[in-house]
Formats: sequence, C-alpha cells, structure tokens
Amino acid sequence: YTVLFFSAAFSLAFGTVDYLYLHELTHIAETVNINNLEYTVGFEYFYNDKSEFNQYSRNKRKYEVFNEIITDIFAIEARKKLHSKGIYIAESKDIIKENVNDINTANILKGIVKPLLERAKKEIVKARMTGNFGELFDLIGIDNFEDLNDAINKINYLIEQGVCEKLQKNDLNDSLVIQYQYELKRIEEIYERIDLTIESNRENKKSI
Repeated sequence: YTVLFFSAAFSLAFGTVDYLYLHELTHIAETVNINNLEYTVGFEYFYNDKSEFNQYSRNKRKYEVFNEIITDIFAIEARKKLHSKGIYIAESKDIIKENVNDINTANILKGIVKPLLERAKKEIVKARMTGNFGELFDLIGIDNFEDLNDAINKINYLIEQGVCEKLQKNDLNDSLVIQYQYELKRIEEIYERIDLTIESNRENKKSI
C-alpha cells in the first residue's frame, strides 16, 4: 500500500493547502507498484527509486515536469469542484487563494499540456492509474509523446533561465525568447502530428 504523510508549512502554503493536499493525493492515486523495486507514478517509471534524467535540467527527471503539470491540472480541477460544492478540506473559504495556476508549474506549461488532455484525457487517466500506456501511445503516437515531453522540458528550462522576464520586456531578439518561440512552433507541429495520428487511427478502425 502507498501511504501519504501530508504536513504543509501553513505559513508558506497559506491559502493553498487544499490544492497541495489534492496534488499529493493525485500522486498517490497514480502510483502503481510493480514489485519491490519497480513502480510507476503517472508517466514516470522508477527502478530502485531512480528514474531517467532530464537532459535540460539535471536536477529533474525526464518525465517529472510533464507529470507535475498534469497532476497540477487535475488537482486544480478537483479543488474547483469541491469548492463549488462548499467543501473545504483544510482552510476556510475566506482565506483560500482562488488563483493557484502558477504554483509548482508555470501556467504557460499548463497551457501547452491542456490541448493534449482535450484530445486524450480518458487515455491519459487510464495510463496514469494503471501504469499501462499502450492505449495512449496507440492513440497519439509514442514519438509524438516523447517529442512533446522534450519540448515541455526545454520550455521549463527556458523559464528557469528567465524567459518570462524577457517576454514581459518584449525583448524579441534575446536568445532565450528566440528559443522559446522555436519551441512553441515545434509544439504546434507536434499537435498537428498527434491530430493526424488520431485521425489515422479512426480511419483504420472504420475499415476493420
């Protein structure tokens, strides 16, 4: 069994504790134990508590950022639904922060991932809950998944290097901004390929 020990630093997390709790609870729900050494958490595979490295940020794992973005999106959705029903877990309505979109992962990154959820949310949820990615990869293409993950990691790296500040200054000739614009174009092309793959799969099913 996976157990969640949750202890938020309330002075630092003031107004966001419900969100943080739901985020960690989502990780627990998405943890699949394969054996004593192997397990998956969302998109990540671990062996002996180790996973592949992120080539742009060596202090992060290969699928960590992608994983965190989707977990954030799900946690924000769950929090919104609970609060709309008057359900507050750890903090009362008068002290919660309504906007938690830029906590943990940048809202820019969430905007990049949301189109994938629009196309394949059912398959993403199933993959993350079971550790079986076959249906998701069949739907969107494993190469497209890997390319999107790589682009997300690169943009997250650019954010860490200060691209958002450069964009606010409209410094379009800055090397970070140029790289960022390139990655956005690359992501557009990836989604075009994903759409073609999905359409091709639909046509193949019709012909069977």
